[in-house]
Amino acid sequence: MILTVRNDRIAVIIPTYLAHESLSDAISSVKKAQELSKLEVRIIVVDNHPQSEDRVYASDADVYMQLPTNPGFGAACNLGISKALTYMDTDWVMLLNPDAQISSTFLLELESIFLQATKDGAEDTLTPIMPLICFNQKIQTIDIAKFFGVGVIGISLFDPDENFIVYSNEGQVRNYGKPWKKLILSTDTVVINPENATPLEIVFHLIEENCGSTPNVIARIDDLLGPIDYLVQNAGSEIYSPFSAGDLNWNYLASFVEKQGCVPRRAWCGAGVILPTGYLKITGGFDESFFLYYEDTELSIRGLRNGILPVLNPALRVYHQHSMITGRMPEMRAETIWRSRQIFVTRSFGWHFSLFYCLGIMLKYVLMLVSRRTTFRHFIRNLLPEIYFSVLGSFQSLIRRPTSRNLKLL
Repeated sequence: MILTVRNDRIAVIIPTYLAHESLSDAISSVKKAQELSKLEVRIIVVDNHPQSEDRVYASDADVYMQLPTNPGFGAACNLGISKALTYMDTDWVMLLNPDAQISSTFLLELESIFLQATKDGAEDTLTPIMPLICFNQKIQTIDIAKFFGVGVIGISLFDPDENFIVYSNEGQVRNYGKPWKKLILSTDTVVINPENATPLEIVFHLIEENCGSTPNVIARIDDLLGPIDYLVQNAGSEIYSPFSAGDLNWNYLASFVEKQGCVPRRAWCGAGVILPTGYLKITGGFDESFFLYYEDTELSIRGLRNGILPVLNPALRVYHQHSMITGRMPEMRAETIWRSRQIFVTRSFGWHFSLFYCLGIMLKYVLMLVSRRTTFRHFIRNLLPEIYFSVLGSFQSLIRRPTSRNLKLL
């Protein structure tokens, strides 16, 4: 299917629910990025809380829509996209969570991507563009090369307080049987644990092991600091099995993932994704049976079945606070995930998978109770609710709502 795509403008859709200051920061990040780019950008905020004061924090948005009831994330996105298509002539929409911010060069990088696509004759693209979504906390790396001399292979770091995290050359966390003693290769990266306070001066207890020379024993931390980095989140951007979806490259170093360049993936994350409207014309909008979670993965699968793979472009950065709103309500969050998971399984893989998964959960937890691998109290308080909401999700998936009830594209 050939569609001519206009690459000079984009609508940014921000669905929100009591986000307050973080919503203002999200909008400000788009405005700041717009200063460096020639792209025409319009920001549309869809407020899912009928009595929210987020209107005050959305004062810099181009359009603010406050809904009378909370229809859920997907329905809000559908409304926002539909509004964008009537408000401006655009072939691209970006979904951005209210607790996320884009980098200052985001739109400039996107403009370069659009320009290159036009030069390559690929302006008929239907491919979603997935930014690299990172946790918003900066982390500090340590330049361990300053410890090494010529011919040095590695060192051992004495770290009883778990002040440091060691990453391999592939960007993965190294796991140690004895965490107080960590062998570090010269190709590894050491990161100051963002959860632990680290004094300005640190005594490194370095044991000579497999080294060609003895490294420094005492060093000032500010002499050893490497570049600022981020940890990758990419929430909901991978399909693990017919029963589950999750996070791609979770907790990898962003700098390592960026080295991989642009790569096709099987799913994209609704916290920050750029969708061509042609993609939505083929797949339809979000399935509004989902209230929250898994709706973006389900829509990704519809794209896959039409032969469309999203592309991860790590040059585009989104910094996400992660569960800023739902984290305040952990029980509701868990219940919603369990329910949405079953709707996802039914919608994407059929009733037989959904039934099998429900029975599997029941059997697993009942056996745990019978074999005394869990207490009766834990079973009632923690395991039984998952069984209940999983079954509820299966029944709710019988009520098939339109996949794009509020999305008018055709």
